[in-house]
Amino acid sequence: TPTMEVAAAGEDSGHYQPADPEGSGTEEVYRYHRIVEVNEDAGELDLVVWWKSDIQTVNQLWEGVNVGEGGDHYKEHDETAGTFDFRRTKGNYGANAATNGDSVEVDFDGENLNDLEGGQAADVYKEPTPAEIAAGGPALFRQVTQGPSGRRQIEVAETGTAVQVMGNGVNGSGTVNGDAVVTAQDGLVTALGAVTVESLPSGSEGDMLYHDGTEWVVLGAPGVAVNEGWVLVHNGNNPEWLDTTVTL
Repeated sequence: TPTMEVAAAGEDSGHYQPADPEGSGTEEVYRYHRIVEVNEDAGELDLVVWWKSDIQTVNQLWEGVNVGEGGDHYKEHDETAGTFDFRRTKGNYGANAATNGDSVEVDFDGENLNDLEGGQAADVYKEPTPAEIAAGGPALFRQVTQGPSGRRQIEVAETGTAVQVMGNGVNGSGTVNGDAVVTAQDGLVTALGAVTVESLPSGSEGDMLYHDGTEWVVLGAPGVAVNEGWVLVHNGNNPEWLDTTVTL
């Protein structure tokens, strides 16, 4: 008939000395295994289960070891509680951790900010499709590029810590009557000048425009010629029409 022998809580055993699982025991005649703990509570017996397994008790403590690289999941054996403690996998900024069946999945979590300036905006982070999520792989981000051929007014360069967007290195200015109208530096407009364009006088069919030294003047079309037609001549100051019937 199986019997249970209850010993004092402080019963010594060579196997459990020292109690740390990393320590080693000694071979002896009697080996004590702490299966349950019996406590008295207001005259009632309270049994606390210590050996939580249907595996036959053996004179060997389970020992956990972290292998490989990264954070350690196995922490320690709690001598007071009689448990082996493992660390949880916890999500952090940009990464969510959740249990899925037999796995603990750590998923990248990212999103593009809304355009706060009210203009055009392009998403740098590429939202994955369901097929890409199922296949796994890294999170994808769009590159900052020059643009299509023929519209590459900027240069893009990568350094160790930044992505630099620069102009195309073109410098210069456009002038009207000697005054700078447009000034560009590194391909970008840095200054705009004011240019006043005088309005031209109105005219009719056949009229000609000339400047009399003060302003633009319209030389009206001549009337119907009597003989061969009209000839445009210049009197040294202004142009004028001359009837071919007049002897030069």
